Amino acid sequence: MLGRRASWSYKGDANVAKGPEERPEGDNPSDRTVCGIVMPIADFAPYPNNHWSDVIGIIEEAVRAAGFAPKLVSSEDAVGIIQQRIVQNLYENEIVVVDVSGRNPNVMFELGMRLAFDKPVVIIKDELTPYSFDTSPIEHLSYRSDLHYQSVISFKANLAEKLRSTHDASRVDPEHSTFLKHFGRITPATLEKRDGTEMGIVIEELASLRREIRGRGPAGPSYTGPALQIALPPGVTYEEFTERLLAEPISTLKSLIPSGTMNGRVLVTIELILGGQVPSVYQRIKSIYPDISFVNG
Repeated sequence: MLGRRASWSYKGDANVAKGPEERPEGDNPSDRTVCGIVMPIADFAPYPNNHWSDVIGIIEEAVRAAGFAPKLVSSEDAVGIIQQRIVQNLYENEIVVVDVSGRNPNVMFELGMRLAFDKPVVIIKDELTPYSFDTSPIEHLSYRSDLHYQSVISFKANLAEKLRSTHDASRVDPEHSTFLKHFGRITPATLEKRDGTEMGIVIEELASLRREIRGRGPAGPSYTGPALQIALPPGVTYEEFTERLLAEPISTLKSLIPSGTMNGRVLVTIELILGGQVPSVYQRIKSIYPDISFVNG
């Protein structure tokens, strides 16, 4: 049962002691090595509303204190296929922190991919979440689910130090292994940058696995169906709509792109990997903006 939470929402601590290797004030954040973040985003029981917004703020402060630039692996400035972006960032980010609290299926899936690449990762969790059998040999940093002020300060310092030491170890030792090589001679998975059908197949398989993990059962034959075009309500930007839509990812979503205007409204084209899930897609989008217009589909 979730312990009683303080009545305040975590807003950061300007007085927290900085790590010895934190970059000096005025340093350009864009020059920092990116630290990918994998964690739950949408609210779910037993955690209170906005719990994960507070947690990501804590993680980001620790990442910056360690000298890195925090960024969700699902985040990207350019428009593109969501799953491809996640896979690419999981592979390319030099260091990744993963919060497995609540055992969110998407988080566990993405952690598995990072471990398959055998690249540096720091795992964190709250005291409510038990260890998973497969990842229990890896050290987990723990924090209090009620985000108690003093415990947060201590946790941030520990996380910053763990990020620095893990990243440094991977740079000094070319044979450094987070997970796989402790089990013998296993070759880590690699990811080639290719254009064409290979990546499309990977994306479709990834979407199918996500559906099965989330308890939807086998997805059946997957194929790219006709694009669904919608007109956003007046005053709603593409960026705002995308952020809200991705807060609870639609498993059948393949790509999401702005495609023009209609009567002053922003047109968005949504490409789906269809598997009998179209009604749920309509319902999810309508739940975000009830007055949204479906142009076709």
